[in-house]
Amino acid sequence: MLWAKGANVWNCTLNKRISKTPYKMVDNSQPNFSYFKKISNEVFHYILKHLWKKLDVKLKKLMVIDYDLKGHAYRLWNSITNKVMVNIDVKINESSNIFLMLLNNLNLLLNTFLLLHQALDQLLFICHLLQLLKVFQLMML
Repeated sequence: MLWAKGANVWNCTLNKRISKTPYKMVDNSQPNFSYFKKISNEVFHYILKHLWKKLDVKLKKLMVIDYDLKGHAYRLWNSITNKVMVNIDVKINESSNIFLMLLNNLNLLLNTFLLLHQALDQLLFICHLLQLLKVFQLMML
């Protein structure tokens, strides 16, 4: 699901990088890139005051997955409800990248697996040596 959104964003940015875009042909000016943010950034969506009670949560943590085709809004993914919403009023936390955090965790897991694999190889080598020693002992008797 998310890879299709990424391909759409890539296509949108590619079309805006070409020297003579349809936007430039019609408006005769450069397109605005200021609203472009990194995909997979963590964002905080403010819930309007009339929608919450005294002790309700005032912010939702979401993730940017795409840009809305109709305007300068962001398509946001709520991982709890697994739904996509479109909104412009968000605070973007550009220092956190969810995919980078997942990738770092994956690298840590891979390094741990490699260490375990090396330890298992050494253990198997020791087992083979012990079996060879038993064979030699039987041959000596």
